[in-house]
Amino acid sequence: MAGKIARKIGIGVLLAALAAVGVIAANQGSALAEGSAAPGFSLPDQEGKIHRLSDYRGKWVALAFYPVDKTPGCTLENRSISAVDAQLREMNAKVFAISVQDSASKASFCEAEGLTHTLLADTEKEVSRAYGVLGPAGVSNRVTFIVDPSGKIAKRFDTVNVRSHGEDLVVAIRDLQASAAPAYRPRTEGIAELKPGDKAPDFKLKNLTGEGEVSLAETLKKSSTKAVALVWVSHACPVSRDYEKRIKDLAAAYKNKGVVFLAVDSNSTYGDEPIIQHFKKEIPGLPVLRDPGNRVADAYGAKVTPEVFLICRQGVIRYHGAIDDSQDVAGVKKHFLKSALDELLAGKTVSTPYHKPFGCTIKRVKAEG
Repeated sequence: MAGKIARKIGIGVLLAALAAVGVIAANQGSALAEGSAAPGFSLPDQEGKIHRLSDYRGKWVALAFYPVDKTPGCTLENRSISAVDAQLREMNAKVFAISVQDSASKASFCEAEGLTHTLLADTEKEVSRAYGVLGPAGVSNRVTFIVDPSGKIAKRFDTVNVRSHGEDLVVAIRDLQASAAPAYRPRTEGIAELKPGDKAPDFKLKNLTGEGEVSLAETLKKSSTKAVALVWVSHACPVSRDYEKRIKDLAAAYKNKGVVFLAVDSNSTYGDEPIIQHFKKEIPGLPVLRDPGNRVADAYGAKVTPEVFLICRQGVIRYHGAIDDSQDVAGVKKHFLKSALDELLAGKTVSTPYHKPFGCTIKRVKAEG
């Protein structure tokens, strides 16, 4: 009996070792197929923080399952992923490396190798099992899935080159993004193309998170107002949601300097109530204005969320575009709006008055006729 147990243990150890160095190939028959819905999960990372797949809806997500922390093949693979982590964030993509070892093991792995990406601990093996990659040795096979923004598996890697896997992910996600058909084709007729230096159109819109209506002209007339930052937002847009804390922090930082932040929602695909509930919770005190029929968005030429127009007290647009250069706050290198605010308040000409905005397309009403 003892001999049989020893042989079983020995076989298990051998299988785990072979899997770790990539000798055992993934079981292609059991791994989820491309086009399948990606199973949800809730797993801790190397610091114990919980990540849920649902929190990343709207992004491209790579799930790189690997066998064992600190083994040769897994070390090479994770090094290659860390090398492109910042580049993937700039592409609106998130990568998770997943194995069955615990968070402490992953923290030690990250410290030893200087890994910067997110490693998830699937200690119960439920996620590996759900994706069909749990191997006979009780560890994950080396398989990577790319999940599209809608939550479906767009690509599966059954063969992983551990030395170049990070670069392979960048190429694959870039190709998938280029070939993905847009879910919404925006209307362009009747939409203005304002640019910095143009007069900002006046408006009066209902304040969903406060009382009454807000007028641009009346706001600019106040002696305390030095500038207005008009920011298009949407609670339903993951890009806009990622910017909410930054908008909140900027509004607070510049409030006493005379800058009024006004958020505008021009989307036609939902009513007022979800806007009210969301923004009263996430950015309390921020006026969120409702733009029915997207008339103000059309007058300004706003096309995505988030998108900002910075207006001086004379009613002229001084900056238009993105808030900064990265949806992921950890990847921000250039603070476009902050720089424009500082220059404007200092009485200087805004040196770079336009940066192309990026985000979710504003869902406009159909053009009449």
